[in-house]
Amino acid sequence: MNCYWFIDLYDENWGRQRIEETLDAAQRLGISVIRTWGFNDGLPKRRFVYDARQLAGLDWTVYAAKRRGIRLLLAIGNLWAAYKGPEEFLAQATGSAVSKDVLDFYTDPRALTLFKHHIWVLTSRVNPYTGVAYKDEPAILGWSLFNEPRCPGCMQPAQQAAHKSWLRQAAAFLRRVDPLHLISAATEGFFVRNDTTNYHLYNPGPGTQCDGEDWLAINALPEFDFASVHVYERHLELRPKPTDQPNGGDWPAWNFCGFDCYIEWFKVYMGLHIQLAASPLGKPLVMEEFGSTWWKASPEDQKLLFKLTFDWVAQQQRTGGPLAGAMFWNGAHNDSGDYDGYNVYIDRPASTLPASHLPPPPAAWLASPPMLSPETAKAQVDAATTFYTQLGQPPPPNDVVFPPTALPADLADLAAALNALPPPPPVIATPAAAVLKLNATNASQTLAAKPLPGALAAVPVPATALPKGSVPSLFSAAAVPATAALLPAAASPVTVPAGPASAVEAPAAGAVAGSAGGTASAGAPALPPPAAGAAAAPALQGATPAQTAPAPLPGAAAVPLPPASGRRRLSAAPGVSALMHHAHGTVGSAGAVRRRSLLVVEDQLDAFRRGGWRAACAEEAAKTWRPYRLFNLTDTVSGDAALQAARGRTVVAVISEGTAALNQGRDGAPVAAAGPAPAPAPAQAAGGPGAGAQAGAQAAGA
Repeated sequence: MNCYWFIDLYDENWGRQRIEETLDAAQRLGISVIRTWGFNDGLPKRRFVYDARQLAGLDWTVYAAKRRGIRLLLAIGNLWAAYKGPEEFLAQATGSAVSKDVLDFYTDPRALTLFKHHIWVLTSRVNPYTGVAYKDEPAILGWSLFNEPRCPGCMQPAQQAAHKSWLRQAAAFLRRVDPLHLISAATEGFFVRNDTTNYHLYNPGPGTQCDGEDWLAINALPEFDFASVHVYERHLELRPKPTDQPNGGDWPAWNFCGFDCYIEWFKVYMGLHIQLAASPLGKPLVMEEFGSTWWKASPEDQKLLFKLTFDWVAQQQRTGGPLAGAMFWNGAHNDSGDYDGYNVYIDRPASTLPASHLPPPPAAWLASPPMLSPETAKAQVDAATTFYTQLGQPPPPNDVVFPPTALPADLADLAAALNALPPPPPVIATPAAAVLKLNATNASQTLAAKPLPGALAAVPVPATALPKGSVPSLFSAAAVPATAALLPAAASPVTVPAGPASAVEAPAAGAVAGSAGGTASAGAPALPPPAAGAAAAPALQGATPAQTAPAPLPGAAAVPLPPASGRRRLSAAPGVSALMHHAHGTVGSAGAVRRRSLLVVEDQLDAFRRGGWRAACAEEAAKTWRPYRLFNLTDTVSGDAALQAARGRTVVAVISEGTAALNQGRDGAPVAAAGPAPAPAPAQAAGGPGAGAQAGAQAAGA
């Protein structure tokens, strides 16, 4: 289960009460792993400085989960601007992120140096409530390195190599300072264009290959212990449907993929990732995020999705398959608002089965070293997070500084790199009522190719042995239960129509030849910058040349960050661009979905996140993108046995039944070997990634 919102409440007394009630509900429901953020707007606050109240709240969250036998999967960084985006690390490391984009973040060694410092701060911190450093904490299952690490529009071999190099260097440093915990890249599952395997034709749409995530190559990096996917209906773009013309014609008819269509795609898409996780990756696979929104799917749709997913995880547990867990987005407290439509209110005691209850934590967790009692821990965290003190007493300090001089001797190289950073931006006191001046420079207008630092591009990325030819066969119906037997037969490969080289082709070169596809091509065309004001360009949020900001009040500080948009803004998309984006329902004043209409959902694809590059790439990709016939747009699952089995019960009851089945399998049911064995983990101390992978296999339903 995902509970990102813990970081909104853990530094308030009333908020911690809600978190405790949610953890109690999760324990009843059998949820063994919760994924949440290890960053926040004050983690870090500025260079080397962390918010003391937020650190205390994070410490307490680990303590509270540990007391209930629940493990945490902590995300260290995030692509999106919410709470702590990469533009802030780039600005703090270099002085400014204005007129820069996420590719600058991936290619600037100074930003990577500061991110490594953030990794060290988290992993080396000793939790005052548990007495254990995070790097040694058994209640931490592992780390999500960088949530959804896209590099939109990064289609050239050098860009792809730099992207993977950043991920590998950051993960290698994390392994260096914490050899005991699992590490994932927190990837979403997208494939870049590869005309050898054609896996990109399984993407949610033509634009997805332009998000710059080479899923197979990234998860093949040895620094990552398990592969991850994030699967949502909102990822689906409109789909071309073959006409009745010979050979399908030119597929001019674009269609909205409704929920039944989505489920058919979901099964095949996940089936492909499961097959690839087994071979060639040889790693466990975790569905780190999945879910449905109330404004796009009915409660019956949601129950079907959850039932299908948990049955699939249980089937994988029985047969020894690589799918080790599924974590829905978003577990919520009953009193919380539903801001994005994904909330699952888990506090429904009457809907949980006794067999789903999570057992108490191991005695060793609580005894060595001794944890504080709940009463003592509460008193200490209340004191550490208070804003108010008695008259005459100063408030507790709200800044904790972690200077380079605090690093141990074995990290002298990092300390030297930190000391070599340029001076940080000046901190200017800003009146509370001041309007901060945003520099409105449009980064999408300065997208000329930039040379990549040789130090970053030089780190080798191992070639991945991609299966060639036909798409891997999926599981046979005989090997799966009734609900998982919905998996279709393997699709036949198709040939992408020949034509002039498109701007989105990115044949691999050098170190990434095995991952980005096919043979090297030194003459790969460069993706042109998006034309300013082009009629067909999507309506990007926060990236318009005409954007201006009010003048600041006297004494206000200029913010050295680019304009950033909200995470899921809706905007109308004119012309051809509408074909490459999502179809959504409009929500009335009473919250009811009135009708379905074409609206663009942009996942913060502002100028910093290379929204213009991604849009230009998607326009070109749609011209030749021809998906496998993975599903039929008229297929229906409305009468499926999985839905019938879930009818009349809440989604919480469906989750409880799933965790109860998984508990039964974990507690003694034989697990048959199926497929190639996972690659052996490097030598680790007891409880390291090898042991963690087994723990992760129990995380289904989390």
